[in-house]
Amino acid sequence: MESRDIGAYDSCPSGCKYCYANKSPAKARAMQQYHDPDSPLLLGHLLETDVVTQSPQKSFLADRQMDLIILRKD
Repeated sequence: MESRDIGAYDSCPSGCKYCYANKSPAKARAMQQYHDPDSPLLLGHLLETDVVTQSPQKSFLADRQMDLIILRKD
């Protein structure tokens, strides 16, 4: 199944005990210095040499979920 990763490892400062994405809470806190709310990236900034493309993604599971919701309403 097609997927897109929208995160970055060791980038969330929340410190949830069950989180698979942070191997080191200290590194996650340190990575926050690279976060800019005005940047389109989670961490850092686009460089002039970066290429950004749009890639459509269809959710196959969402279609099935809608079918289940419709069945429950009937």
